Order: sequence, then C-alpha cells, then structure tokens
Amino acid sequence: MLLGIILGLISGVTLCVGVLALQKEGWGRGAMQIILSLAAPALVLWWCSRKRYFAFDGSDWEFLVQSAWVDRMTFPWIILFVYLLMIAFFIATVIWLKKKQTF
Repeated sequence: MLLGIILGLISGVTLCVGVLALQKEGWGRGAMQIILSLAAPALVLWWCSRKRYFAFDGSDWEFLVQSAWVDRMTFPWIILFVYLLMIAFFIATVIWLKKKQTF
C-alpha cells in the first residue's frame, strides 16, 4: 500500500510537469515525461499482480526486492531503471523550465 502511494505521488508530480512542459512548447520533453509517468506505474502494477503466481505472501515492496535480489529476475531491475529514467527526465525538465523562466 505504501509503495503504491509513494510511486503514485512521484508519477503524479512528473505527469504534471510533463503537461506543463507540453504547454510551454517542449513537445519532446513533455511527451517523454508523460509516457514515462504513465508507463512506470503500469509496469509496477502488472509485475506486482503476478506475485500470486509465485506463492508470495508479503507486500509489493518485499516482492520487488525478493524477485530482484534473491530470485535474480531482471524485470524488477527494468522497473527500477524506468523509474530512475523518469526522475532524471523530471529533473531535466524542471531545469529546462526554470531556464525559460516559465515555471
């Protein structure tokens, strides 16, 4: 539950910044920000919905850590990379908007 709230807040903020970048003529930045902010939570929800197939009874966060570190699966690492990419685009977009003095 807590994982969903945290990831939802991160995604919501990045979605708002993506929409703001679209309005300020940053089509490439804004579109990429919006795509990442919608795709990242979808990946987490899809992967965590699969935990019933693994007979796992912990939280979503524990399942992600377990499948990444103990089971050595690559998909949780891809999810982490997508979130890190989304945060990097968020920071770059905020810096770009501040330089244009429109934020």
